[in-house]
Amino acid sequence: MNPINRRLVLQTPTLLATSASLLTVFAPTISYAQISTLPDAIEKAEALFMLSQRATKAYFAIGLGVRSTEAQKVLDASAQRFDRLSIELKAFAPTPAIKKVYVDLGLAWVEMKIELMGKAPSKAASPAVLALNKTVFELSGTGSGLLQAAAKTPISKLQDVAGNVRAQSQRMTKNYFRKGWGVSADAADIEIKEARRGYLEGKAFLLSDPQSTASVKAQIEIASNQWTLIENAISSTKTPTASNYSDVWVVSENILSVMDGVCTAYFKQA
Repeated sequence: MNPINRRLVLQTPTLLATSASLLTVFAPTISYAQISTLPDAIEKAEALFMLSQRATKAYFAIGLGVRSTEAQKVLDASAQRFDRLSIELKAFAPTPAIKKVYVDLGLAWVEMKIELMGKAPSKAASPAVLALNKTVFELSGTGSGLLQAAAKTPISKLQDVAGNVRAQSQRMTKNYFRKGWGVSADAADIEIKEARRGYLEGKAFLLSDPQSTASVKAQIEIASNQWTLIENAISSTKTPTASNYSDVWVVSENILSVMDGVCTAYFKQA
């Protein structure tokens, strides 16, 4: 396998900020304010979209034995944040259609969380996890899309696209670990291709939009450099080593840290 360039990974400035960023974004003791505006709702809806993939990324990392202690912390914190945001979004929902999405999402999430948190990861349980994850992912996307449509502003579209780019980085890594663990490898390859397409199309849209500031574009390019490292690893035909898997985890965390900042920047413009 073409190894990830560890020098690039370790010297990228955003990686140095990852630990602090994750403490800010995922710390379980943070108190979240209730949603009062559509931009805030879109930001939190996009976070759910990402967390649906981040939680399962951690699940498959644990199963594969990749940074298991760190992955367990990510899984626990992601689940707790998903709980809080889904409740806030259901309470805020401005239309009956949006309310229904978040009611349905809450029910699906409870079932998924039981599979994720109630027992140790196993290949036998993985089909159930993946089926529920598909439902949660799709409902999360439907909710964010409806909120973006309700806002009907150029910035809300950028929020939606940036959130999708962020989620696809986690989806890509989730399926890389899933494939490495031997869980429906062919289906994982299909999702990897879909995630790649979603990421690249979204990135191109954000970079071409006139409302994307120079600062935001610079951050997107930093994330893109890290994305290239993941693509090189995942596209290799050589059997991955434990070190390769660990490096992909680190790079996916780095991308998340950068894209969190991009999503926040668009939210502040709204």
